[in-house]
Amino acid sequence: MEKLKALKISRGHCRTQVTKKCDSVRLKYGTLTEKERISFVLSLQNLKTKLDSLDSQIVDMLFSEQKDESDIKDELDCCAIYTDNILSSLAMLEKVTAEIPLPSNPSPNIKYPCLPLPVYNHSEGESIENFFKDFEKAMETMKVDSYLKFIYLQNQLGKQPLALVKSLSSTEQNYKEAKALLQKAFGSELGQKFETMLALSGLKLTYDSDPYAFIGKMRSIKNSFAALSITIDDVLQYFFWDAMNDGLKLQLTQITNKNKPLLKDIEDNIFEATERYLGVQKRYQEKKVNRKVQSDARSTLSFASNVQVDSSSAVKLKGCILCRDENGSENADHPVNSCKVYASPKAKVERLLKLNACTKCANPHKTSACRFRFLRKCNKCNDWHFSFLCESNVKVTTNNVNKEKGSSPGATNGMISIDCNKVLSHTGASILPTFSVVLSNNEQMRCLKDSGSQLNFIDAEFAKRNNLEVLESNFSVTVRGINSQRKLLTNVVRVNLNNNVNSFCVEAICLPEINTKLILPGLSRIVERFMEKG
Repeated sequence: MEKLKALKISRGHCRTQVTKKCDSVRLKYGTLTEKERISFVLSLQNLKTKLDSLDSQIVDMLFSEQKDESDIKDELDCCAIYTDNILSSLAMLEKVTAEIPLPSNPSPNIKYPCLPLPVYNHSEGESIENFFKDFEKAMETMKVDSYLKFIYLQNQLGKQPLALVKSLSSTEQNYKEAKALLQKAFGSELGQKFETMLALSGLKLTYDSDPYAFIGKMRSIKNSFAALSITIDDVLQYFFWDAMNDGLKLQLTQITNKNKPLLKDIEDNIFEATERYLGVQKRYQEKKVNRKVQSDARSTLSFASNVQVDSSSAVKLKGCILCRDENGSENADHPVNSCKVYASPKAKVERLLKLNACTKCANPHKTSACRFRFLRKCNKCNDWHFSFLCESNVKVTTNNVNKEKGSSPGATNGMISIDCNKVLSHTGASILPTFSVVLSNNEQMRCLKDSGSQLNFIDAEFAKRNNLEVLESNFSVTVRGINSQRKLLTNVVRVNLNNNVNSFCVEAICLPEINTKLILPGLSRIVERFMEKG
């Protein structure tokens, strides 16, 4: 009940406002200004929306409370009265007819026919100036005020022009404001000239087209040339500008700060723009060549655990090292892989050997000192070098690989070498890089080298058997696996090592067990994916 009472009080206030507005419209109708008329229309429309909402809520509540049918009927009749008053006032304010008004002494039974009005959608070939010219010529015969003229204009617009006109506020909704907005948006004189010359350049009579339509376009273009006062300079400006590519256009636009530079602007700045354009093109071509060379040179990263990257040995194939002496300069202006003087891989390799350069990466260092990081192996022989340096019967070999005595097959000192490009199967056993050292008591010890480890570990039984010095006892260690973890207390010991070359000392954490044979199902698939990704 309280809610129904509040709704009726709110509706009573709204109905009072409606009555006042409707009375004012009837009293002032003949003397209303355009702004007052628009204000009354907006106010009444707003009040009608509020009143319809309140009426609907009140009637719904009356039905829910099962009021007498006669009470509900009286309520609906009262609502209809106020709705009729609002609609009557709006009709007085917004009376718009498509009929041409009567002359000063009209016959009550005679009406003028509606005249066809032009339409403007800002489509190709349409001119805003021609549209307003035709529209205003038609409006001259119709005695209408600015607001009604605005309504007619709005009905003849579509797409972007209509969206712009609808953005005008209620105080700006008149013909003058709408015309100014449209001319500002679509009435650029230079833009109209360019559109006219575009139409001229595309004018052509085909065998299946209508010759009269062709004649109509001819006449329209001729009239546009006259109306826009298109000169020879305008024509030259259009065709010069249209002939340029986007790169040169961009440079001229940036220099002149104009979207379509005039003929004089083009003549004054064409050389500066050309200089900039050529500089951009040169840099683009260099980047294009470099991208092609680097794409050709990519190989998979080596699995070597002791590889160190020398920044001086990065891919720098901007010039051809093979042609250096022949051209009398430090480098030729073509990359090694595109060298036509030494076209075959065999000729390239022989030339690199003569220059004492690297036959793997074609850089000016010895092959044995090559530390280039390849992203993948040669796609011809599956070895570590660029494909453009490979022959099917030549396989480059590397030096400085000293195999450790007693090593497992396929393992070297500090390095794992893989002789296939794709792992097809996995037996469960994994090859790990190991080396041998001798303790101070001449006990031989096999070590596992892990370049990613930050700590050293030693078998607890081995440390106890060799009486290694304990540096810290009850050292807490947490061993984490994939699905579980365990904690243990152990010792930290000092280990004195000798590899027949140097003697050194390390600290190591004792572990109950160190597995050297790892069962890693699925490792082959992981390695394969890494190799695919490079």
